Amino acid sequence: MNRVANGDTAAFSSLYDVTAPGVFGLLRNPAQSEEVLCSGCHLADLIQQACRRTDELR
Repeated sequence: MNRVANGDTAAFSSLYDVTAPGVFGLLRNPAQSEEVLCSGCHLADLIQQACRRTDELR
């Protein structure tokens, strides 16, 4: 997660590869799964923001 938070695209790709099958298996609807996974592109932004906030609170 730290690597993703630091903008490491390879780390994000790995995270995506690990989570995507679970999303497809859970939703069982290709259209919904694609929507969720595309929204996952924003996941990296959220992780970065959360890490910055955590650093600010320390």
